[in-house]
Amino acid sequence: MKRFLIFASMIFIIVSNTTEIFAKDMHKIYFLEKTEEEKLLYKEYFILGEVMEEEKIKLMLNTLLYNTQDKINYIPEGTKVLNVKLINNNLFINFNENIENYGGNHYEINLIKQILYTCFDFENIQNVTFLINGKFKLLPEGRLIFKYTREDLDNI
Repeated sequence: MKRFLIFASMIFIIVSNTTEIFAKDMHKIYFLEKTEEEKLLYKEYFILGEVMEEEKIKLMLNTLLYNTQDKINYIPEGTKVLNVKLINNNLFINFNENIENYGGNHYEINLIKQILYTCFDFENIQNVTFLINGKFKLLPEGRLIFKYTREDLDNI
């Protein structure tokens, strides 16, 4: 709860420093709806204003760490985004080892989709790569998220 209050304060500061809000400043965070199909449809909108792109992305990803009653969140507890780097429209996300604390193909697919849909809400991102503690590593069910594109989402 303490982390959420700190995060909410950060969002408030960012929004309160923004004099005008443009559509490009609104970004979506994707969760799964609590339905039988577990569709990736639920979205929350955040207005981030004039913040550097890497910081916007990191803030968005960190919101995935919080689960509420009306959402399904596949991000394992204790997962942290250590840092993000955007190089020539290629996004590198460095997670801590807790992102590996799950099992099952269904879980892994939804975890990947949840993160990638949120990242690809930024139009300039062409591909996404996951790192774990700074290293390229297979996820528990054998997927390596290396230069995933929007088109790859259909084949997960």
